[in-house]
Amino acid sequence: MGNDRQVINDAWNIYQAGYGNSMLGRIDAKTYFTRLRDAVVEEYKIQGFCELINILIENKVHLEAIAYSSLNDANQLLSGLPKADSERYIPYIVIPGLIHNQQIAWSDWSAYEHQNSSIYSFQNIYVVLSRTRKAGQNYHVNFLKKEQQSNVRQEETKIMEVQRQAETAIEEAKRQGEIIVAEAQKQAEAMIEDAKIKADKTVAGAKLEAEKMKSEAQANYHKNNRTDTARTLSKEMVQMFLKQERDELKKSIEDDLNVALDKNRKALGQAEAIHNDLCDKTNDLQAAWVKTLSTAIEELSSIKEDFYGHLHRWQVSLYPHELRPLAERYVELYHIVNVDKLIAGELLQLESDKSSSPTMEGLKKLNKTLTTFLRKFELSLNGLDLYVFYPESGSRFDEVWHVLEDDSNFDDTKDYKIKGCMVPGVAKKINDSSEDDVVIQAVVSV
Repeated sequence: MGNDRQVINDAWNIYQAGYGNSMLGRIDAKTYFTRLRDAVVEEYKIQGFCELINILIENKVHLEAIAYSSLNDANQLLSGLPKADSERYIPYIVIPGLIHNQQIAWSDWSAYEHQNSSIYSFQNIYVVLSRTRKAGQNYHVNFLKKEQQSNVRQEETKIMEVQRQAETAIEEAKRQGEIIVAEAQKQAEAMIEDAKIKADKTVAGAKLEAEKMKSEAQANYHKNNRTDTARTLSKEMVQMFLKQERDELKKSIEDDLNVALDKNRKALGQAEAIHNDLCDKTNDLQAAWVKTLSTAIEELSSIKEDFYGHLHRWQVSLYPHELRPLAERYVELYHIVNVDKLIAGELLQLESDKSSSPTMEGLKKLNKTLTTFLRKFELSLNGLDLYVFYPESGSRFDEVWHVLEDDSNFDDTKDYKIKGCMVPGVAKKINDSSEDDVVIQAVVSV
């Protein structure tokens, strides 16, 4: 996701460079505050993690005041809250006074810079660092979602623009086709009208010629006194001439109509071919865009899964340093109260002696206090996303979650069922995983 982006001045380099004397090329405290805050926010936005925050937590580093103030403001921005007003005074830092706390102006910082109160111990800043890291991870996830949505909208806009251009081209082709068809029809009508005129003239001429021939035949009849022969000859000649003229006229009209229809069919074929070609190209282009978009989404999902897998493995590696000691103390206390039962044994022995003494009352009170503290301890673990689990009798034995009280005869080829739970285990909730992580296994018998 971040191949085309870079954090120019990363937070770790800015933190190491520090601030101070401008003669040595170092920046002033106010500029240092702003750059460090912006670098932390940018790293979480682009990368999903900040090397500076990780180093501070892992090495339990103490912070001087300006860096502490800058990280507080970064936490504000990553949490979606407005940044502090840092124009005149240093935010999040006050000087304890006799009457009320006093803010420090940037111009006065040099007078307080080297005092002990300007250093914040790791115990005091751990909560700020943890909240900043968690807020930064959420900020990165929201940034990825917005980027993905923006890319999808851009691709959809491109596809819609291509479709619009294709539809415009199709409409233009249709319009041109209609113009060509109208022109062809107009030409065909003119040709038909011209053919009709020619036919009328031809028929009229044929009639005149027939009348002329008829007159000549009559004259010849009167002249030669061969009336029957002349009448028969005149009638046959007129019919032959009219038939010949009709055939030629019919052939001429059919030829003209065929030429006009051929032109119309050609124009319509060209318009249809243009329409089909545009449709095919539009479909191919749309399929290519959809395929490219699907590939991009799959790559983004793969990168996201790899990143959260790496982040989860890194978090698990921190359990031995941060969470396991707390879980071990709980298990030890549980073992003392519920397994070893030293206090309960002493109480039974004293009761068997049928004596009531301050010692017995003290032991009872101590046993009750330890049991109550054990329950409170368990509730406190929940605040760190830890929880105590008690395997149920009859459930399947799992080597990831359970350990045997006595594994001398253990056979990993058998499917064991849990008989009883000796000591419960401790696990950590994982929100983005199908299964939680085991910090300490439960001790069971099978």
